[in-house]
This record gives sequence, structure tokens and C-alpha cells, in this order.
Amino acid sequence: MAEYLTLSGMRHKVVEDLKRDKVKTMHITSPHNFFSIMNLNVGDMVFLTDESPEDIETRTQGVVAKVRSRQISMQRFYHASEGSSEEREILSARLQLEKKFVAVVKAVNRGDLGTALIVRAERVLSYHAL
Repeated sequence: MAEYLTLSGMRHKVVEDLKRDKVKTMHITSPHNFFSIMNLNVGDMVFLTDESPEDIETRTQGVVAKVRSRQISMQRFYHASEGSSEEREILSARLQLEKKFVAVVKAVNRGDLGTALIVRAERVLSYHAL
């Protein structure tokens, strides 16, 4: 059993694609995941789940993956109309992940607002009962 930074609320299809394809590059813009992403480095292991952060609990299943690459960028959008203009900035991350194994959560550490979500999880074996 080990502790992992967590990426939560991922689209179900993304998690299933990672399980099947072993390597997946994804573009992430969800603010709640940036607390984890900012603490991830190439070579680190991360836990991914389609459950929302509030719904992760003991027995939540997900995928443990190794970070193969990480890029963080800021995108600026300008919108102009008669007499006004608006600028928006969106922080985004591009991660390439390599699936290692399916895992189940044994404990959750939510921390304070503005901190990464961390789970303690263990590998699910084919005969492992949840």
C-alpha cells in the first residue's frame, strides 16, 4: 500500500482508455486537480479516478499511473465587442501517463483548501475482493 497524489473527476472514458491503452496523454484544466499537478514530477506515480473529489472514499477504484511527461501552460483569451473587451486566462496541464495497475483506495487525506488530495491505495489483484 502506498500514498498517491490524486487526479479526480476525470472523464470515465479517459480512465477506461488508460486502463486499455497503457499510455495516455491528457489535457487537464480542472482547478481542483492543479493542487496535485503542481506537486507531480516526471517519474512520480499518481492515482486517477472518475469520482469527484468529494465522493472519493474507502473502496473507490482507480488507476495508478506513472507520469511520463508534464507541461503546464497559461492560455489567454481576448473577447472584444462594441465598447468593451474582456481577457480571460486559463491554466492548463498536459500529462502523459503510463498505466501501472488498477488500485482501490484504503484511506483518504483531503487536507485543507488549496492542498492536494492524497489517497492511500493498494493494487487490485484479479481475485481481490472489494
